[in-house]
Amino acid sequence: MNKAQTESGMERPASTGERTERHLRLLARLAEIGMEIAEKTRTDAVEAPEPGVDYCTRFATAARAVRLTMLLEDKLSRQRPAWSTAADRKGHRQRVAAAMQQALDAQSKAEGWSEDEADDRGWELGDRLEQPEIEEMIDRLPAEVAIARLCRMYGLPDDAQRWLQEAMEFEAEMAREDAEDGKGWDDEDDEDDEKPPPSDPPAPRAGRRKPKPPDTG
Repeated sequence: MNKAQTESGMERPASTGERTERHLRLLARLAEIGMEIAEKTRTDAVEAPEPGVDYCTRFATAARAVRLTMLLEDKLSRQRPAWSTAADRKGHRQRVAAAMQQALDAQSKAEGWSEDEADDRGWELGDRLEQPEIEEMIDRLPAEVAIARLCRMYGLPDDAQRWLQEAMEFEAEMAREDAEDGKGWDDEDDEDDEKPPPSDPPAPRAGRRKPKPPDTG
């Protein structure tokens, strides 16, 4: 096997930032598993206790594991590289907000909210996402981890990977439409040359109602 074949078969080493984000996702999942064990222990102790089983010790062990996992997650999240630009941080926040809107839309559809109720809850969600402590939490977590945590905090469907994917697809669609709108500017007639080029529309405020992306099923 020649050198080119060898190199083409090797995976690119993960960067420090990528490894940190992967570890944070794993820690978040471990915390969820620990909570499931603690909740199952509580249910068993209350509804169907078995003789000789020390449910207090079992619960304390699960609770301690969750606490330690959360501490490690918090410590690791503070080691993430700082955002290179303010625009990167803003884009990250908007992506998380768009994903949360997808979660809110899914809940609205599932529970049959009226349009007014959905709008009111969209405004409420936007206000929550703009609270300083929430923005700080979003800034220091990978998007998928932040979305999962926010869904649990606000009682929304916890399918972070799906909401993030739909938000990214919506971003890509908006970028494509913006690019198409800007095509052919230099080919316009002279009278049109006097008009200023179209500017990018202002980004929607986090969590506010906006045109929905195509339903990907």
